[in-house]
Amino acid sequence: MRALNIGLAIVLAAVCAANLFVAPAPDRPPTDIVIVGRNMQYSRAAESYAASDLLPGGTVLQVPPSGTIPRGVRLARFDATPEGAIKAGAELKAPPTADGDRDRGAVVFSTFCTPCHGGKGLGDGTVVARGFPAPPSLLAPHAAQMPDGQIFHVIAYGQGNMPGYASQIPDEDRWRAIAYVRQLQRSATP
Repeated sequence: MRALNIGLAIVLAAVCAANLFVAPAPDRPPTDIVIVGRNMQYSRAAESYAASDLLPGGTVLQVPPSGTIPRGVRLARFDATPEGAIKAGAELKAPPTADGDRDRGAVVFSTFCTPCHGGKGLGDGTVVARGFPAPPSLLAPHAAQMPDGQIFHVIAYGQGNMPGYASQIPDEDRWRAIAYVRQLQRSATP
């Protein structure tokens, strides 16, 4: 047992000494002790206007899809009014979603929308049972015909008794929640 303890102490001292050698110092670059995967660790960044055989158009820089919102851009150009919602409905288009986005949309819907709109979007959430005015059903024809951009605006700025969620729900999650609502609407339509 004593030999094991001495052996572990020697290993600990060796690891500490190696850590001092590998530890970053401000006057020298970090020591690279992992050789496997160097190409991933030190990949070259592509120049924006460089040629590419892999991407459409033959260049690295791609044109964003029409009507999409760049990451990090806020909706400052839309007023928090019904007219602003209509304008957002005409100008904003939902980005393409993947199946994982719909799963995240279900989580966002469950967290922020279910208390009022209910689990199926019928407007029968728990706050309605406690006396709060019932919100409109998300399965009603008016909601089903509302453009995605307008729903995005309503989630951000609110409407009627609904508060705005711009500070709680990031843009990407708003689009995911809209995708989930569209899925609810499709499943409810015979």
